[in-house]
Parts: sequence; structure tokens; C-alpha cells
Amino acid sequence: ALARRCLDDAIELAGRKTQRGVSGAMIDRSTVHRQIGETEAGLRAADQYLRSSAAALWESAREHGKVEMDARIEVRMASTHAIRHAAEVVDSAYELFGSGAIFKTNRIQRHYQDVHTIAQQIQGTATNFETAGRSFLGLESGGMLQIIQLILYDVQDCTGWLWWHGSKACPRLHRASPVFRS
Repeated sequence: ALARRCLDDAIELAGRKTQRGVSGAMIDRSTVHRQIGETEAGLRAADQYLRSSAAALWESAREHGKVEMDARIEVRMASTHAIRHAAEVVDSAYELFGSGAIFKTNRIQRHYQDVHTIAQQIQGTATNFETAGRSFLGLESGGMLQIIQLILYDVQDCTGWLWWHGSKACPRLHRASPVFRS
């Protein structure tokens, strides 16, 4: 949602902004057309990958009564990719608007700050791809997913454990997600 808002803001700003030393509005420049087009395509691809991975995990859990490690790795990989790609989308918009993007009066600046804060959280770190790579190579996944596998070995235990511990640690967790409702 953050990357989508940022790209929408960039498209709106391109319609009314000119750059110093460049004749014409940004909206008339072919380089802007290409950058917006490539960024839009990448954003849609990352979004679809995340949504399809989450839907497959949910269907597998409903059908088999547990969440397989492969599905967890796939969703972790998709969500990490989506977060990191969101940062690329925002970086693209930030670059497009040059020094004008650094000021607090420009919405792009806030998107830049927010997305890079998100990307620094555990779900956004590139080390999540190492876990996926280990799995693809036939090695133990290790790391956080191995801990999750030990604690949450099926959907029933998952919902119960997260409801009990999650509601104490983060009251919104239980209310916000249908996966974690008992």
C-alpha cells in the first residue's frame, strides 16, 4: 500500500512538475514514461506474487490442517521480496523528483522514510532469502523459520499459541488477522 501510494503520488506530481534546466513538464519526457512504466510493472508483479503465495498457504492450511514449511518459506520469500521491491518503487520516485523529493513538504520524502524503516525490520531483511536458498538446496532452513516450525506445527496450535501470546504482546494481532483468530 505504501509503494502504491508513492507511485500514485509520483504520477500526480509528474503531471504538474517541471525540472530546472529541462524544457517541458516531466509528464512529457520519455524517460519519465519508461520509469513510471517499469516501476508499475514491478509493483504489480511483487503484489501478485505475495497475494498468490498467501492464498496458497491459506488453502493448504485449510485443506491439510497444517501449514507446511515449504508454504511458510514461500510466503516469507514473497513478503520479503514485496517489502524490498516497495523500497525500490519509492527509490525510483525519489530519484525521479531529484532534490525536490528531500523536503518534508513533498509526500515522496515521507514515503521514502517510511519504506526504509519497514525494510529494516526482520521481515524485510535480505537474510530471509538465505533461508529460502537453504531450503532449495536441500539443507535445513535454520533461523527463524526453524523456530516457528518447532512452536507452530499445525494450524490449530498456531492459532491457539498466537492468540494467547500474541494478544498479550500485541492486542491488534488477534483482531487484525483471520489466520490468528481462534
